[in-house]
Amino acid sequence: MDGNALVALAEQDADAVSDDAASAGWVVWEKAAVESLWKLLVSNFRDIYYSTFNFSLTGTASGSILDLTVSVPTMRVLLGLDLNPDTNIRRRVPSRPFVNRNDGAFAPYTSFWTDVPWAADREYMLQGRKLIIAPYERASGNYRLHHRPGPTIPTDLDTTLDVEMEPYSEYLAQFMARRALAKEESDTSVVDARLLEIKQEIMEAGSRNDDAGAIQIADTEFWLV
Repeated sequence: MDGNALVALAEQDADAVSDDAASAGWVVWEKAAVESLWKLLVSNFRDIYYSTFNFSLTGTASGSILDLTVSVPTMRVLLGLDLNPDTNIRRRVPSRPFVNRNDGAFAPYTSFWTDVPWAADREYMLQGRKLIIAPYERASGNYRLHHRPGPTIPTDLDTTLDVEMEPYSEYLAQFMARRALAKEESDTSVVDARLLEIKQEIMEAGSRNDDAGAIQIADTEFWLV
């Protein structure tokens, strides 16, 4: 499904007719709809929009930093960091509070995960779009970043919708229809009611997705949006 199909659905809901002059407006509304649905989905489904990125660092002040803007430009949410992934000495790297940014090495501490303990000699900090291992003297190693990428942002009406969003295309169409109605200063109550119903359906489906909670996949979540 692409933007043209969404516009056709939105026009039905808004009882509107698109023309060349309005096409740019539809793209803007589709972008807003995609962003809205992405945030709704990742807030309620623990396994959607999940990805990993493997990288290596060195034990120097500059070598301990991964520039996410260059390496993982689509990343929106940081879920966790592993040291030595896919080995029998794999570890989870804990996050470091900003107040402890200059601390040196510290003693190992107890972890509930006795089979795969935390990496007790290092932590990571997220500063802007840079992931930093501290203390940098301990940064050498191979890592795996667990994260949620952002959605494919449409650039025109021919942009194909993400496969994760296709089951919820009605939400996008209703969202776009509401923008069209609002622009015409028309009544949006019917569309508003349906949007609320779809949102509730997504939230209910997410709550059934995992008995422990919909977003408990992460060690901790850092949103870059």
